[in-house]
Amino acid sequence: MAIETKDLYPFLSKYRIPYDVHFELTNKCNIDCIHCYIHETQLEPNKCRFTVCKECNYSEYCDTSTNEIKELYTHEVIDILKQIVEMGTVNIIFTGGEVFLRKDIFHIIEFACKQGFRVSILTNGTLLDKKTCLKLGEINKKYQKLRIKFSIYGHNSKIHDSITRKKGSFEKTVNSIQLLNKYGIHTAIQVMWMRKNFKFFKDILKFVYTLSQDINTSAYLSPTVSGSESPVNLRLTDAQLKEYIKYKMEVDPPEKKLRLPPPEAGMCAASTRMATITSTGDVIPCLSLRLRAGNLRKYSFKEIWENAPLFKFLRTLKPTDFDCYFCEDKLYCIFHRCPGRAFLEKGDLFRGDYEACRFTKIFKGLIQGTPLQNKINEIEIGGDGNDL
Repeated sequence: MAIETKDLYPFLSKYRIPYDVHFELTNKCNIDCIHCYIHETQLEPNKCRFTVCKECNYSEYCDTSTNEIKELYTHEVIDILKQIVEMGTVNIIFTGGEVFLRKDIFHIIEFACKQGFRVSILTNGTLLDKKTCLKLGEINKKYQKLRIKFSIYGHNSKIHDSITRKKGSFEKTVNSIQLLNKYGIHTAIQVMWMRKNFKFFKDILKFVYTLSQDINTSAYLSPTVSGSESPVNLRLTDAQLKEYIKYKMEVDPPEKKLRLPPPEAGMCAASTRMATITSTGDVIPCLSLRLRAGNLRKYSFKEIWENAPLFKFLRTLKPTDFDCYFCEDKLYCIFHRCPGRAFLEKGDLFRGDYEACRFTKIFKGLIQGTPLQNKINEIEIGGDGNDL
């Protein structure tokens, strides 16, 4: 019987194996999505929610001894990949910005495949063409390690391009997906729902399934890394969110998520089996929690992962340290309350994030008087804390 990756999570967290690493290869991007949470970092790579460190409750754990602004060179990226594979990393997710703005991207991708990583690439696809897709196809044919994920925001150029603010981006993205499918590469699509495109919900879903069968949807829009709430203003209305939750309940039955992590569980995957590396070499817990554990131009990944005060602090946290654990609706909170989002929203990772609370309130209302509500009273304590 095959073991699923999720079954390994408790083991990976217990033994501090950085199984998943997001690697932001660049902050530069050739489109300007209206909901982007890191677009400010193109000019200020180390931008944080707090402009003055002493205003942050976690400044004592955050390493600000370096303030690198130059993006990592090719040889530095290669060296980091060598380091993390030795630490047990299996999944590497290359993201940006737009990774295909880097001239060395194909060298980096092939090297990562050669090291044995399962390589995922997050891209808007607008810089790919027949030649570059063929090149990716050749790499994948050799190593069988590639998965390339795109964001689609509409079923036509009018909707999609209004969100990317780049004319012609829809046509280029769709063309890239079709080419990669032709060359045998696993493609995936992320659909981010917001007020602007949700009215075309069925049309967009129908369209993306003609491009790929690996589809993920989300309605979580976070503040920017500086705390700006411009993306928050794009969130679904309560009525739209209710419809989205109904859809999620159909495709991903909530019964399997009805559990309460044991009090001794960890905070989440960040710092226990997952980390993020920024384009300037900072190691941070995750894409949302952008506190700096250390910089790879000063320390090795092993030194940061094992000894950084920030990671040591995060690993001491338990579900009972968070306000959410004592919320009367915690058993209805199955939509992944996120300390990182709480930090972006409120500057405090111990509090609930607004959107998770809104999801929970609407979900609770939807299941009132149903058999599913009765199951809430039969919750078993279990899991590793990653769903809290």
